[in-house]
Amino acid sequence: MTKPGNALGTPEITDNMRATAKRSPGVHLYSIDPMFDPDGAVPPFAIRGAFPVDDRGEIGEFIPNAKYRPSPRALELSLPENALERAIELAATGYGPDADVALALLEAEVFTFDREEHPGHFAIAREGDDQVLHVFTSEARLPGNWSRWQRARGSDLGALEGVLLRLNPGVPAVASVTIPAADLLAAATPAAEPELGVGDFVVWNNRLLPTTHGTVDHRIATHVVFDDGSGTPEPLGQSLVESDFTHFALAHGTDGSMYEVRSVSDDDLEVALLKTGKPKEFVTKSRGEFERLAQMRFNLLPSLDVTDAAPPYLVIPGSDQKPAQADAVVDEITALLTRHCPRGWQTIVVECHALGPWQELTASFRDADGHERRWFAPVMVGQWFHRLRAANYAYPFGAWTTAHYEVTRGERPKLKFSTRAEPRWAVYFDRGPMDLADQLLRTEFLHFPRMPQATPEWMAAALSTLTLAGPPKSVFAESPARGNRETHLVRVFDGMDEDEKPVLFRSPVVPGEKKALLDYLTNATVVLASRGLVRDWMDPERAREVPMAFHTDGRWVWPSTVAYYLEKYDVAPDQSFLAHIRERGYQLPQRLSSPVRARALAVATDAPELEPALAGEFETAAQAVHGIAEFLALDKRSYSLGTAVENALCLVREEDTYVVFWLHDSDRRFYAEFDSPGDAATYLIGFMYSYTDALRQPPAAQ
Repeated sequence: MTKPGNALGTPEITDNMRATAKRSPGVHLYSIDPMFDPDGAVPPFAIRGAFPVDDRGEIGEFIPNAKYRPSPRALELSLPENALERAIELAATGYGPDADVALALLEAEVFTFDREEHPGHFAIAREGDDQVLHVFTSEARLPGNWSRWQRARGSDLGALEGVLLRLNPGVPAVASVTIPAADLLAAATPAAEPELGVGDFVVWNNRLLPTTHGTVDHRIATHVVFDDGSGTPEPLGQSLVESDFTHFALAHGTDGSMYEVRSVSDDDLEVALLKTGKPKEFVTKSRGEFERLAQMRFNLLPSLDVTDAAPPYLVIPGSDQKPAQADAVVDEITALLTRHCPRGWQTIVVECHALGPWQELTASFRDADGHERRWFAPVMVGQWFHRLRAANYAYPFGAWTTAHYEVTRGERPKLKFSTRAEPRWAVYFDRGPMDLADQLLRTEFLHFPRMPQATPEWMAAALSTLTLAGPPKSVFAESPARGNRETHLVRVFDGMDEDEKPVLFRSPVVPGEKKALLDYLTNATVVLASRGLVRDWMDPERAREVPMAFHTDGRWVWPSTVAYYLEKYDVAPDQSFLAHIRERGYQLPQRLSSPVRARALAVATDAPELEPALAGEFETAAQAVHGIAEFLALDKRSYSLGTAVENALCLVREEDTYVVFWLHDSDRRFYAEFDSPGDAATYLIGFMYSYTDALRQPPAAQ
């Protein structure tokens, strides 16, 4: 689509601006696009630029805003005469979605040239290699030298295969755009039925794909299995996809009942009542029996080390942030909604509620007569709101919990956010408040920290069901938390675009947190070192200076590029990994056992076994023990390696540690823990030397 350039000059300095500068030295005087109220909310793209004011109150040279988009009013375009002209001028100036032009053209009457020798046929001209049809939006816009013209329906132009439609070309003070006629066919094609019922999905490289969950023989962590288009589903570590979630299409009855929705029609829904304790039975019910339709999703995240304590408030002095603008994300939401909303919409309204891994999204539209109808938006709309929440996050205020989106045909979307409003979470979680806090609030506070003064009453009340003293000491223990052997590989980027540039959908780095993160990332144990350097994907022209090594803290494994991109470009680590670091209080474990290191190496190298070389390490230690026992002439029944035996000195592996003890009447005496079989064997050999005589005697009969 062609769009006009920015030919605006430097704004005029008025007497009022000079007076303001004298009263306020040292500030900037901003020039705002005339389409916006300077005293209201002004997006960054509507700021023309600023005049700096020096300490004497003198106005300096104008500094233009490189991201400024001149509005139709700034460009002094003629007021639109119909809905199609309104869509054209907004799309041409970047103030409206491109898809609106095709939608408006489908329903419009337009005017084209009519040749005397071929009356009633479209006069398609050749311009270079292109076939072009000039189309005008009203009789008043027609060129004065046209002697013949014809009326046509915009919907008839979609059949012109390979033709470009040039709308209002050469009309003074009127926006002009060019679109392929094929866009009309795409806009006229009914949207595919959204994914209904209950389903598991991943978002990988900006693509929504159905998935199943499973494990891989040589891995413990959860894997997702999906087909990326190759025709062969492949398992991929859960941490390597941007999102992994379960999606529910639901209908809420007027009596508080909740139904799973399997299919929809204009008047009816095929639904099954939930929470009955019986197998689901699908029946057809009228839309009028339900007060709202909703799409609920629950993100499946790598498990945290500790789940029985309240998340601590993260105190980071001097790190107050302002919510960032996310125009590109909003534009994607608008494009998806306008492309898939049922025909005849005039205004689309979306409400999104979110907390931690949970999200509820409701969508409705109003037609030209003001009639409202609820519908199921594409599943990917929920993903874009998930991304919008991360992009808008600002410390210490937290992420928004409710968002209201509204777009009217031919206008820019309007959004309202609240970081304090209570979302509709309790509708879906009818267990005790402790469970609610565990599942949602813990993840919320670790992913999007906020301070007590930014915590609303409803959130504080839920938190009060947990101890607020902070996580238990086990989080800061010398070694990783026991009982959880999952090992995850950190995702560096969220995808790559067609130009092989990184795509990122993450919350901004909290400034005061950056040093603690870098210390954590760079000081962790190295499990795979390399002297080589790799390409900087953020700046491909830069010389190769990105280090290549792998670190681990026992639960996560990450390439050194994670620290590099954080330090150079403020690229935050993956959200789940970041939550893990915060949970640990930015403190690395002082020790990592041999099994933990082996698993980390296996993840870093994608080795064909879970704990490479570990069996050989244990065998080496066992041979040393056997050799000393034979040298000291010990009774072979006086010790046991790998298995606990009564009345014997035992060396066994328990989870990720190696323990040595004397087992007597199920009582473990002289108990000691070690990180490697070699250290445990050394302790055991010392015990053999200390109690040689006793160990030469056969064990007492049981």
